[in-house]
Amino acid sequence: IQELKHKITKNILQHNYQINYPLKPLQKNQVENPPNIIIIGIDAWRADCFNETDTPNMWQFAQNGKIFTNHRSGGNHTKAGIFSLFYGIPSVHRLVFLQQQQSPIFIERLQDLQYQTGIFIYASIEHNQFNLDVFNKVANLRLASKGDTRAEFDASVTNDWLQWHNNLDKSKPYFSFVFYGSAHGYDFPDNYSTKYKPQRNKGYKTIAKELGVADSIGGYKTCLHYIDSLAKKILDDISQEELANTIVIITADHGCEFDDYGQNFFGYESNFTDAQVKVPFAIIGAKLTDNLQYKTDNLTTHYDVVPTIMKNFLGVNNDTKDYSTGVDLLAKNSQPRVWSFASYIHRNAMYCGIIEDKTIFQWFPSGFYQFLNKQNQPIFNQTINKQRLAEAVNMMTRFLK
Repeated sequence: IQELKHKITKNILQHNYQINYPLKPLQKNQVENPPNIIIIGIDAWRADCFNETDTPNMWQFAQNGKIFTNHRSGGNHTKAGIFSLFYGIPSVHRLVFLQQQQSPIFIERLQDLQYQTGIFIYASIEHNQFNLDVFNKVANLRLASKGDTRAEFDASVTNDWLQWHNNLDKSKPYFSFVFYGSAHGYDFPDNYSTKYKPQRNKGYKTIAKELGVADSIGGYKTCLHYIDSLAKKILDDISQEELANTIVIITADHGCEFDDYGQNFFGYESNFTDAQVKVPFAIIGAKLTDNLQYKTDNLTTHYDVVPTIMKNFLGVNNDTKDYSTGVDLLAKNSQPRVWSFASYIHRNAMYCGIIEDKTIFQWFPSGFYQFLNKQNQPIFNQTINKQRLAEAVNMMTRFLK
């Protein structure tokens, strides 16, 4: 494993790979009346905080669709989560894709079908360099939000979306990505009416260390409730007639830990436990949810979003393996998965994990690896599943040559 990891990491970090994506040219059909697609995301949103109390408006809206209760991101930080969502492949590919400015074929297919595209991200889109890969082919890209705080940024996101939406050409479909950041920045307006007690309006790591976890969680949930009030304005702006031909996806880039397992981990980007990689995931749409084959408690991942939409709504006939490591959630013969792959690259170091129901097999930049339980505690004398490892390596390298 050390030799294998060293070889893959060295080639990716030194850009020795070329892109082989998709594996085959897309086979495309004409699409009649393609649906509008809206993705609403929250930065650092825990799966257990998607409910009728913390996010009541989005929760109520999602009752008209399917809420998947066992959904994992492709990583435990923003770059990995967004990459896995829009490309449908692990973020270990990102450095190569970024260096060669390869956009997702999902976005390219939307443009083929003349979708009007609006990207509304709370932070500067250049901060994570999404202007160079995920959205590099989107014209007139919105680069930043107005305001001085995360709460003001999120309000700007909402207002800009409403203006954009009300000026669309109604004869053409549209795609929009709305991404809120108040929960990540631990910020909400001082005069916001609903506040969880106890809470303090400053960084959750500082609060947890100074005052305890309870104060931290109270403020975090206040942030989510504030974001939910903004998302309601977007959902309310979609007419019933429009909604009949619209797919709405509600999710997050990664989770947020509050010392869940007593190891002094807060936030994200430190392990692959459910607290950091399990996220909310709901799909709402008249054309979609009645036909979903996966049970809502089956394991789903960010990798599944692109193949599901491409295969069923954008007229792409290829085997989904040609462009994704995910599965089509509408396919009748899809077998429920029993594990998922997560990764992230930090300061030119690659971290990867095979996450199963009860264990996490994690390996590090040095090639060192270990087995952990779902509370992030070491497990000793565990046998490596060679088939699982081979499948993970295939996911890591499938679209590189």
